[in-house]
Amino acid sequence: MNIKRQTYIWIIAILAVFNLGTIAAILYHISNTTKENQATRAAFTTPGRDGMPRVGRMMMEKLNLDSGQIPQFTDINYQFRQEGADITRKLNHLRIALMEGMSAEKPDTLYLNMLSDSVGIMHAQLKKETYRYYLNLNKICNQQQKDSLKRYFEDEFSNSPQKRMHQKGKRMGRRR
Repeated sequence: MNIKRQTYIWIIAILAVFNLGTIAAILYHISNTTKENQATRAAFTTPGRDGMPRVGRMMMEKLNLDSGQIPQFTDINYQFRQEGADITRKLNHLRIALMEGMSAEKPDTLYLNMLSDSVGIMHAQLKKETYRYYLNLNKICNQQQKDSLKRYFEDEFSNSPQKRMHQKGKRMGRRR
């Protein structure tokens, strides 16, 4: 009975160390984005020829924003792009870790499950940032601009990477 208890204690200790190592690896991947954050921030604040930030120009033109709306749009857009880039970077790190875990000689399904759950959580955060972006833009728009904003987002959502991948899969299937 005593040997059985010691065995259980060792198993629990090994699993605890393994879990801590897994968590440390994930945190390392996520925290390794400081330099990338600085580069992203610089890209978002770099002015174009007219002194306006380059990112979001197409949206400003599609919405036909007036000079009073542009500073508000710039703030909203910058915040969204910064948050979105940060989440996307974290998602990429998690996907790389997931691929490395899947390609391991002996894949650890607990670790892979944890990474998969983390990808889902980060993806949900990105979707929340997207709807907040839409709602914040919607607040500064007149009715005509709101209609344009809705059409723009409908087009973006209908051309999502998941939809393109699904359509590509259908095309690939027809070739067989």
